[in-house]
Amino acid sequence: MTPRNERSNSLQFSFTGEIPLSVLKPVVEELMARISEQDAVLDMDFIGDARTSIRVKRYRYSQPHYRDGQIVLDQTMPSDPVVRMILRPAEEHPLSSNPDGTFALPDPCEGPCLVYVRDGPDVVSRPLLVRLPAADVGESHFRSALFAPDTRTRMEKFEEAIFQFEAGTLPPDDVNYLLDLATNLNGLPAAAFDVLKVMARRPRSMLRLLFKARDDAQRQAIWALQDQLPFLWLSLPSKAWRDILVAEREEFETALSLVQLPPEKVFEFLANRVRSLCDSLLSLEPALAAVLDVGGAKAEPTLNMVLMEYVRDQHLFDDETSHRNIVRNPVLELLSQSSIRLPSEFENHSVAEFEGIAVPAFLAAAATGRIASSGLSDVVVRRTLREHGRYVSFAYPHLLRFYEALS
Repeated sequence: MTPRNERSNSLQFSFTGEIPLSVLKPVVEELMARISEQDAVLDMDFIGDARTSIRVKRYRYSQPHYRDGQIVLDQTMPSDPVVRMILRPAEEHPLSSNPDGTFALPDPCEGPCLVYVRDGPDVVSRPLLVRLPAADVGESHFRSALFAPDTRTRMEKFEEAIFQFEAGTLPPDDVNYLLDLATNLNGLPAAAFDVLKVMARRPRSMLRLLFKARDDAQRQAIWALQDQLPFLWLSLPSKAWRDILVAEREEFETALSLVQLPPEKVFEFLANRVRSLCDSLLSLEPALAAVLDVGGAKAEPTLNMVLMEYVRDQHLFDDETSHRNIVRNPVLELLSQSSIRLPSEFENHSVAEFEGIAVPAFLAAAATGRIASSGLSDVVVRRTLREHGRYVSFAYPHLLRFYEALS
């Protein structure tokens, strides 16, 4: 399985007999997340088979067409198309069918809209961007950016608005717009929205978004963005996590100052707010206890115990297979090339034999600014997070403290 134009980042799989292609779906999603483009293409080849590669694309069907004010489908689709206004991203509307087989956009639609076809929960056609007239969008920074005359200007406006978001000066309406956009994808890839792709390159903006979630459901949806965009929460700078937590506390304290309360009540409200926020984040990823410096955390197993359990699980898996193929360990190679050493506990185990054993170290090193991701290592990291999340959650705090102590 190889991303088009990136032959050096291929992944290989061995199996006997038949294999359902559905088992490769997580791998495809991980490769797509790194590319973060709607038109990304993967090539699937069977080694030793000279036939043309099988193309794996994000969408099953091409996008609809917009002709004479109507939506036209050039092929049979599993359902009628729907439309979503980017100005109001939380809402999706069905289209009205015409006698000639075309479809009409609903009257309330305005501004840039995405038209696409669903098959159950999945969006199966490439979204079509239709630009319609719109009423005044007010002073919304993000909504006004959507009407920029060209891509460059639009991206610059997004950058300006995101800078305000990171600084905590973005108006509440724009913050709510971002939350609605990020938490109501409902099958649409995050890569369909330029602003989310820009934010994925700016850790502080993603962290702001996560901290601003109104409830646990929104926070879970925002956390899941790492599965579609080229970033990973645990690799974001640990200092940025702490800075955003402090900023959230200060904003809440400022809001409380508008109400006359005794100092002890203010302290109580602040402590409850921070604790509630941290508890919500820890429910998503227990490893964040070390990032957020949460006091009173549960006792954690030693790093040596965590490594022993991971190696034991790997050997149990090996017993169920015929053999282990010793292949490259791209994460370990990248750490070595960057002169990043592992804690002494790793010396007690055959590190080179296990592809994912150094992944928590890689994430912790990235969070302390010691290393950056590369193509193949990123795929291995994502796969380890998916298959061995418990190991990462227990090992990461030890490694983050180890690398922070070296700073």
